Amino acid sequence: MASTPTSLDCFAHELREPLRRLIAHLQRLAAGRSIGFTVFGPCDLKPPARMTSVLTVETVDLNWLRRFAVEGSEAHRAHLAPPLVMTPAAIRGSRDSFPLELLEIQQQHVTLLGDDLFAALEFQPRDVRLQCERELRTMALAMRQALLASGGDERALDDLQQHAGQGLVRVLRGLLWLRGQKSLVPPSEVAGAVEAAVGHSLPGVRAAIDHKDHRGWQQFERLYADLEALGNATDGW
Repeated sequence: MASTPTSLDCFAHELREPLRRLIAHLQRLAAGRSIGFTVFGPCDLKPPARMTSVLTVETVDLNWLRRFAVEGSEAHRAHLAPPLVMTPAAIRGSRDSFPLELLEIQQQHVTLLGDDLFAALEFQPRDVRLQCERELRTMALAMRQALLASGGDERALDDLQQHAGQGLVRVLRGLLWLRGQKSLVPPSEVAGAVEAAVGHSLPGVRAAIDHKDHRGWQQFERLYADLEALGNATDGW
């Protein structure tokens, strides 16, 4: 089993000690089990944002997870979101069903305990393309449903746009991966890179990713038009 790296300098100062304590806690609980712990996403996050992670176990044992939850310190939970719990077999078997999520981990992760199960993952373009199209069409469908359910109250539409940004970044990175961009593209650059790939501007997508406050009806229309255009374009890739 790999040990904790000697340096956690890439992480925000507030995260280093909680990470050290968490790894030590996992090592004590392992008791001969093969486990791993991988952190993914930006390493410079500061509270109230929380780090995302994956806990890998050979088999899922709910009693062991319950013990981990009970004995985990409040400091861990204050700085780290509850980890995704996966087995190595599930990671390998999810490459066709959840390629965008696994690509997101692969492109920006640090394995702090156990073997790195993500760096060598390979994905089929057809699986990535299918999830990109499905996510885009699902977002557009949700916008139509939200509009009908809003009763004319645009605050509900604003909430939907506010939460669209993170999912859009993941999908746009998948589209760029299909066009040969295998390394991580920062959120601030991802919309421009996709605009260059499809040959037209995406003002609604840009605003959703930038979390701009001036949403309203016009922005709702722009975002919907962009999602429809991207969904149609992806269908032919």
